[in-house]
Amino acid sequence: MQLFCIELNLYTWKVFGLIAPINSFSIGFENLSVGMTKRSMTMDFTDIVSALKELDYTFDSFGISAALPLVDQYGEKSVEDVIHSNCNQEFLDRINPNNSLTVQENLPDLATEWWEHAALNK
Repeated sequence: MQLFCIELNLYTWKVFGLIAPINSFSIGFENLSVGMTKRSMTMDFTDIVSALKELDYTFDSFGISAALPLVDQYGEKSVEDVIHSNCNQEFLDRINPNNSLTVQENLPDLATEWWEHAALNK
């Protein structure tokens, strides 16, 4: 079982009138299949955005990325980003954390920007 890493980048976090960049990392486990791994990452993404909504702060934007160890066609292993997302305050305002399954299933459409590595679509 492989580990995956989720990185949260809060580009501007306004607290008491100050703006500060924040970076956070979270580690999870790769699951048995690509689909289960992807679902696990989107569940973690949903947990993160629900927690950010509960903070009741205003964010200009924030990004969440996930990385996994991948093996290319030559057998070379490297840790690569497999998901990049960017979201804004409007996204946070509109999501309903009490219905996290719906948010999770629609994250690629709800996020301001969403990119997935081709390895997640195999």
